[in-house]
Amino acid sequence: MKFVGTAGNTPVSMDLTPGVYNIDPKSATGKTYMCRILKELAVSGEPVIGYTYNDYVLGIDAYKFIGERQNLKIIMFDRYDMYPVYNDLIKELGKKAIVLVDHKEPVGLGGKICFLRLSNAKIEVY
Repeated sequence: MKFVGTAGNTPVSMDLTPGVYNIDPKSATGKTYMCRILKELAVSGEPVIGYTYNDYVLGIDAYKFIGERQNLKIIMFDRYDMYPVYNDLIKELGKKAIVLVDHKEPVGLGGKICFLRLSNAKIEVY
């Protein structure tokens, strides 16, 4: 599924099939920035969303937060190893959408690996 969106001046592009993707854990590649961009795109009506450790700490339940949105195509969980409690939800979402999961430590999801490239204020996921 090809997705291209722009938040602010930052274009995001990816061409992945639905499933669970573990983002390459290398530091400083733009994962948290990508999650913020997905949140901005969601506000503008795109079928994407990002969920972060801060959302979890604030008591925002991912089941409700994500479940309220219909027909999502891309969901990202940032810093997921800090709150690995949504494995069942992530696996279920991966049946119909692209689910990107950022974690440094194993969280028992399986799935594929994807990479992020941040260059010239552009984010590519492949």
